[in-house]
Amino acid sequence: MKTKRNRLNRVGMTLVEVMVATVVFAVGFSGIMGTATYVSRLVRTAREETRAVTAAQHVLEIIKTYSWIRLSLMEGESVFDISGNSVFASLDQPSCKVLVMTVPGETGRMRLISAKVIWRQLNGKYAERELASFVARKKRLR
Repeated sequence: MKTKRNRLNRVGMTLVEVMVATVVFAVGFSGIMGTATYVSRLVRTAREETRAVTAAQHVLEIIKTYSWIRLSLMEGESVFDISGNSVFASLDQPSCKVLVMTVPGETGRMRLISAKVIWRQLNGKYAERELASFVARKKRLR
C-alpha cells in the first residue's frame, strides 16, 4: 500500500514545475516578440529609405531633361517643388533640395546635379538621402 501512495503522489506536475514552465515560456515569447518588433521597424526604415532614393532618382531624371541654359540658371542650391508628386506621397513630411554646380576644370561643359530628399522617420527624427549625377553639354552641330 505504501508503494501505491508514492506512485500516486508522483503522477502529474507540481505547482512549482508549472510555474517554472510558465516563466520559461514567457521569457521565450517576450524574446520572440521583441525580435519581431525590431525586425518590423527595420523593414519600415528600409522601405522609407528605398522610397527616398527612388524619389531622389526621380528628381534627377526630371532635372536631366532641363536645357543647359536652365541648368546654368539653377546654379547653386535650391528647393525642388515636390507638391503633388506621387513618388513623395508615401514619405512623412518630405522635402527635396537640389544642388547644381559646374564641375571644376571642365570649362562649362559638365555640371554636377545633386538631389537630397529629407523626411521625418517614425521615431520623429529627420533622415536624408542624397544622389548625384553628372550632365554633359551636348556638342553644337556645325
